[in-house]
Amino acid sequence: MNIIYSLFLAFYRPVMTLGNLLPSKAGAKEIRIFFLYFIVFSVIALALGWPRPNRDDMIFIGTPIHYLAGGNFENSYCSYFLEQLGTIRHLYYVPGHAILLTGWLKLWGVSAVSFVAFTVLCWWIGGWSLFLILTRHVRWHTWPALVAVTHYLFVMSMLGLRPDSAGWGCMLAGICLLLGERRRWQIAGYVLTVGSVLIAPVCFAVVIPVYVYLLVKDPKRLKTLLLTCTLASVLFAGLAGFFIDFDYAEFYRVFTRHIGVARFRGYTRTDYLVQFFTTNMYAVLRLPFYALALLLLLYGCYRRNAFMAMLLAVALLSYWMYPPYALENVHLIIALVTLLYSLRFTGRLLPKNLGGLLAVLLLGAMNLVFLITNIFQVNEVVLPPAPERTFAAAYVCGDAFAARYIYDYKLPSNFKSLDFYRYDFAPEGFYEQRQDEVWIFGAIYPYRMNDNREYDIPVVKIGNIPFRSIVLYPNHLYIRKP
Repeated sequence: MNIIYSLFLAFYRPVMTLGNLLPSKAGAKEIRIFFLYFIVFSVIALALGWPRPNRDDMIFIGTPIHYLAGGNFENSYCSYFLEQLGTIRHLYYVPGHAILLTGWLKLWGVSAVSFVAFTVLCWWIGGWSLFLILTRHVRWHTWPALVAVTHYLFVMSMLGLRPDSAGWGCMLAGICLLLGERRRWQIAGYVLTVGSVLIAPVCFAVVIPVYVYLLVKDPKRLKTLLLTCTLASVLFAGLAGFFIDFDYAEFYRVFTRHIGVARFRGYTRTDYLVQFFTTNMYAVLRLPFYALALLLLLYGCYRRNAFMAMLLAVALLSYWMYPPYALENVHLIIALVTLLYSLRFTGRLLPKNLGGLLAVLLLGAMNLVFLITNIFQVNEVVLPPAPERTFAAAYVCGDAFAARYIYDYKLPSNFKSLDFYRYDFAPEGFYEQRQDEVWIFGAIYPYRMNDNREYDIPVVKIGNIPFRSIVLYPNHLYIRKP
């Protein structure tokens, strides 16, 4: 109960502050609606096991776990992969998320509950900030803003324990403050947006267009922007160098190599765009919405709509920086916000209730595969029998499901991440198991590695239609001994 009460206070106080800093305060009715929504959504999310284990979890949370277990600020659990980048020290990604998470885990301990609580707190700081931005600045009604927040939370929940939730939460809170009129809180907004880039670099693609948007509206902000962002960057860099002995020259070399591997995965930007929309079922379903949103954004720019121009800039810059992440996440958020924004103009021709129904249907259509996954998958965790979990091996190789459900993130020193077992991000077949390794993994792992031949991996079916990319029992864990 103590952790629940602390989480409530940690969330309630900052969001009340954010609500009062905007030019037009959120009304009591809006606040009550949002908090009722917050409670209902949180109960549903936790019942469904959100955020679920994600393939990328261990590369981002391994360093805090290892550090708090008495090690250095490095990720020994992903060493098979990181050694090929040149070091297992936390130089392959910006340090903001690892430092924040280390502080959180120092307070609450290393456990699945602690990780989930941190992520959910970040969800709701971002969700509340987005709600305020849309209702107070863009002047949306409550229902389309809640639809947009729901969509945002869907996207964040798909990203597991990655730093995106913390980065986007910090960034949206900063933008919320920047839209206020009080100068001292605008300075805090600049500090938060700079900090968000040091937590999740993709936030840069949102922060820069927002800065330009604000400067176009008020050129007098330029001096404050440059001075505050410079000082904040120097301060954060100095703190990282002091507390974790951060080597920036080595970081640049390792980080650029890591991002080079992850960003294109062997494709050019154009090739990746074609491959994305021709090989993924969920991408094919989203294509009409993406295309319509792009046309609306171009038309908005033609009509000199500053908000639409900013959204288009975010879409283009994010794709230039990181095509896979942009197409799978950033563009998904931008597409829905664009379509909802455009519904405002058609709303004059439609009854109010019909407009709300269209917004909800739009949310469901753009998240169809996500909804099917969460409605039809069985969330029960099925662990291997206890005798099978007793073994002697030099290395225990497990995926994100094993790290959470077998070890509760209290990982043994000989644990190695299967999700980052080798350098290749898109292997053609199952990795070859070594004789000194025991493998523990969830049902989705052999399916993803195209080696479900020796396992009976049932998939979700609706009627007679199988969804071959959606495993029916994702939390069913297997052990593979040499």
